[in-house]
Amino acid sequence: MIKINSNQSFLVSMLAPVVLAFSAITYAAEPASDRIYMGAFTDRNWSESNPCGDKQTEHWEWNQNSQWFGNTNAYFGKIFPEWFLPDGAPNIYQNWKVEVERIKAQGRIPYINWEAHGQTQDGECWHGGNGQNARADRDVISEINAGQHDDLIENLAIGLREEKTKIVIDLFHEMNGAWYDWSPSCKHSAGWPAWRQAFKHVVDIFRANNAYNVEFGTSVWFGADICGNGIQDTVDNINIPGYLDWIGIDIYGDVYGNSFSNLMDPWYSALAGTGLPIVVGEMGVALSDDDEAKRTWMTEFRDSLVNQYPRVKAFNWFDIDKGWVNNEANYHIESGNAGPHFNQLMTDPRFVGSFGSVFIKNKANNKCLAIAANSNSNTANVEAADCNGAANQVFTVTDLGDFKLELRALNSDKCVDVAGAASGDGANIQQYSCNASKAQVWVMNVINWSTMEVELSAENSEKCLDLDMASSNVQQWQCYSNINQRWFLKTTPNAPVQLDPPSISGIYELKNTATNRCLDIAGGSPDTEANAQTWSCNGSSAQRFKIVDLGGYRLLLRPLSNTNVCIDVSDVSQANGANVHQWTCNGGNNQTWKVDVKNWATMEVTLSAAHSNKCLDEDQGSNNVQQWACSNANNQIWKLDVVN
Repeated sequence: MIKINSNQSFLVSMLAPVVLAFSAITYAAEPASDRIYMGAFTDRNWSESNPCGDKQTEHWEWNQNSQWFGNTNAYFGKIFPEWFLPDGAPNIYQNWKVEVERIKAQGRIPYINWEAHGQTQDGECWHGGNGQNARADRDVISEINAGQHDDLIENLAIGLREEKTKIVIDLFHEMNGAWYDWSPSCKHSAGWPAWRQAFKHVVDIFRANNAYNVEFGTSVWFGADICGNGIQDTVDNINIPGYLDWIGIDIYGDVYGNSFSNLMDPWYSALAGTGLPIVVGEMGVALSDDDEAKRTWMTEFRDSLVNQYPRVKAFNWFDIDKGWVNNEANYHIESGNAGPHFNQLMTDPRFVGSFGSVFIKNKANNKCLAIAANSNSNTANVEAADCNGAANQVFTVTDLGDFKLELRALNSDKCVDVAGAASGDGANIQQYSCNASKAQVWVMNVINWSTMEVELSAENSEKCLDLDMASSNVQQWQCYSNINQRWFLKTTPNAPVQLDPPSISGIYELKNTATNRCLDIAGGSPDTEANAQTWSCNGSSAQRFKIVDLGGYRLLLRPLSNTNVCIDVSDVSQANGANVHQWTCNGGNNQTWKVDVKNWATMEVTLSAAHSNKCLDEDQGSNNVQQWACSNANNQIWKLDVVN
């Protein structure tokens, strides 16, 4: 996780005070995607003889090979819950708690596949394999919509809320397949309206219980026409505005012709068109008896994920231990001898977080950070020199998480280092064999994302990388925001590194910098058309807003007093003075706000309506909130204060 400052941090997703979405840093131009989070599903010790098993088995992947899902990435643990428990036990959360807390303790993200199965009246749980047609005899979707399971859902929401960590739920997935009872076209007589109503009902209960740490999405099955569903129609039906944090697809291939890209291509444009981050909710490749072919499939998967699908932010391998259904052991990562190859593939810098090769150019004199005399020796001096594109001015920047970077000289493969790990002002900067010490870890404070202007401070001393203007030597010095401590990260001496800013999804108060009053829903009303105004900040739900980061510097503002509505410019007006109120979320551009961050450290922003390009503006005479031509005046600048 990469921190902006002590109060804010990056994603995913599919998802911290600034909620980790499945996005973080873009390492090159468009094809490179953001950091891609890796995970693997684990079973709950289900078997043909124990279909209701609820104990997590230990897996060798959790231990010896946990580096496959390295600490800078997410670990997604799949949990198979049932809607109905023996004797109607109301607290389904207790069935999930052990797995959720195990994953959370590793600093990773629990990913829960919540399927709308019920028990049959004789107590049998649903399970797949040869029993795949032995469906539960209850229509769970209709029961959810009738409110029969509200207590169960509420107990789960409260339990997961108290985990106080990001949790991802994949709800009612593979709805376009023929094997689940909630399939709107194949199985469920009430069709898509019932599926959508049930999805919204579950999410509404979570929001009513303030479980905003839980993100929701759903995954389609890659076979488009199993039930006669077209690709675009399916995506349009599951894309419920205001309810999905991400959208997913489950893809299974084999090594003979069904490559990952062949299976993804038909779906990608429709999924990306939603504007949501994409998660490959389940994936795998079969035929373990042909190791070389399986390695080829894995390599193509890695390359296409990175180079062809920039909206994909996470993937989950399925499965690492389930083997009792349709020979699914064939899909295990470790089946055959392909596991070590997968391990090697996942050390790709785009997964572990390398920015790639950059030039580091000082703002004060436009000179580039360089290794003196092109030396490859330990203790060689680091200086600033006229930019010439030579190898001794190129540095591989590796993201270590929490905005911490390693700077490795391309010419010598040695790291930029504070000599002697000194903590004093004026300590020299040199290169030295990389050793992961704090004297070689540089904390990045981004001043401007579009130009990639940064300050870099040594972790061991908290002092800044500083250019001595008289000598062009580079040293550390107490940070004081002068331009000789400002550096530009560039892919060439003149082209900035293209990095995306952090997601700012989360719960916020928006404080106007002109008056220090908070954005407020009049009277705390949940009603559609309730007016937006400013009011003395009081911490009420009327002044707290869930920001949904849509990517591309665009967001939605959903009041906590009613998260089914969005802050909206009335009547889609483009006029100065048009009123701002709340209205049912509908995905319109008059509800989409473009964010311009004026100061990342204080999170001061302007917000302009996408349909009019006019700014959210406080009328200081009346406390009303309106749109007005952007002027950068203080009454148009809002400070985002993190609540959750």
